[in-house]
Amino acid sequence: MTGFGNSINHSSKYVSNQPPKKVKIIAFYLAFYIFGYVLFALASELTKIDALTQIYRGLCLFLSVVCLLISSQRLKYCSYQSALIIFQFAYFILILKYFASGFQHESLTLEHYINNVIFFTLLPTSFFCFDINDTILYTFRKYSISFGIIIVFLVAVCWYLGLESDYRLSFEKINPISLCQYLCLLIIIYIWDKGVSLTSMIFIIICLPIIIATGSRGPIVALFAAFLGFLLFNLTFKYKIIISTVVTICVGMIIYFYNTLIIYLPILSRFNFSTDEANLSLSIRYGQYTSALQIFEDNVFFGGGLVENYMHYYPHNIILEVLMSGGVLLFIPFLFLSLVFFFHWFFLPDKNRNQNYILIMVSMVFFSYMFSSSLATMGLLYFLIIMVTRYKKCS
Repeated sequence: MTGFGNSINHSSKYVSNQPPKKVKIIAFYLAFYIFGYVLFALASELTKIDALTQIYRGLCLFLSVVCLLISSQRLKYCSYQSALIIFQFAYFILILKYFASGFQHESLTLEHYINNVIFFTLLPTSFFCFDINDTILYTFRKYSISFGIIIVFLVAVCWYLGLESDYRLSFEKINPISLCQYLCLLIIIYIWDKGVSLTSMIFIIICLPIIIATGSRGPIVALFAAFLGFLLFNLTFKYKIIISTVVTICVGMIIYFYNTLIIYLPILSRFNFSTDEANLSLSIRYGQYTSALQIFEDNVFFGGGLVENYMHYYPHNIILEVLMSGGVLLFIPFLFLSLVFFFHWFFLPDKNRNQNYILIMVSMVFFSYMFSSSLATMGLLYFLIIMVTRYKKCS
C-alpha cells in the first residue's frame, strides 16, 4: 500500500513539542475559516444576535491579514493560485455587469454577492500568501477537532431547545446541506488525525444521527465518493476487494431493512427516489437544469443570466451555472483550472498522508458543491484548493 493506505490505522505525529506562536496563529486561522461560520451561526441561533455571522467574516479577514503580516512570503503566489484569483475577479466583474443591466432578486442581492465573492472568497484566497507544512497541519487538525466538538454540542443544544426547522434539521443561519457538509469534513479530519480508531468511530456515531436528520443526500454521497475514490486509487487489489465487499454488504443491509428504519426515521424517505418527496426534488432539479441549458443555448458565448427561469434561482449545478451566467468565455477558464488541478495534484507520484487527506476534503466539497451550491458561494472549495497548492513537505 502507499503512504495513504499505511496511515489510515494510526495517527500521524509530526511534532513532539508545543508549536511556535506563528504556527498556532496560522493553524487557528485555517480551522477558523473552515469551521468558524457554522459555529457562529449556531451561536446566533442560541443568542438571537444576527450580527454574529458578520462578526465571523470580519474576524476571518483580520486573521488573514495577521497571517499575511507574520509570514515571510508576502504577496507571493504560484501560477495556479494567481489564475484562480483572476478567475474569481472576472466572475465578480460579470456579476456587476448583470446588476448594472437591471438584475434584481429578493435573496441574491448585490450584498449577497459582495459578502460571498469578495469577503469570503477573493480576499481570503488573495491573502493566503504563506506556505503551510506538516507542523501547521498537525496543529490545524487539533484546532479543527476542538471546533468540531463545540459544533456538535451546539447542534445538540439547538436541537433540544427546538430551534431547528420543521422536518429537516437546519437553522435560520445554516441550511441542512451546509450543516451536513461541515460534519462530513469533521469526520474526514477525525480520521486524518486519529486514524480508524475508537475515538474517530465514536465521533462518527455521534455525528450520524445529525447527518441523517439533515436529510441532505449530496454531502453524504460526496463523502463516500471521496473516501472510496482515494481508497480504491491508493490501496492494493486485495484491499480494494475487501473495501468493495464491505460497502456492498452495508448498502444491501440498508436497502433490506429500509421499511423498518423509515418508521423511526421518516427523513430517510428523501434517500428513496421512489417516494413522492424525492420525485418532487428530482422534478425541481430537472426543471432548473433544462431552464439553465436553454439560457445557455440562447446566449452561448457570454451567458444570459445569474438565475434560471424555472425557480428563479441558481440552478444547483456548478457547470450549468458557469455556462448559464458566463457562457463559453467563462466555461473555458473554469474547465482549464479544474483539469490542471486534477491532473497535477491528484496524480503526484509521491503524495504523503497530509496531501491525500486535503485532497479528500477538496473532493468531498467539490462533489457536494457540484449539485447543491452556487458559483458565488464556493469560497470553502477555493480555500481548500489553495491549501493544497501552498503545502510544502517537511524535509
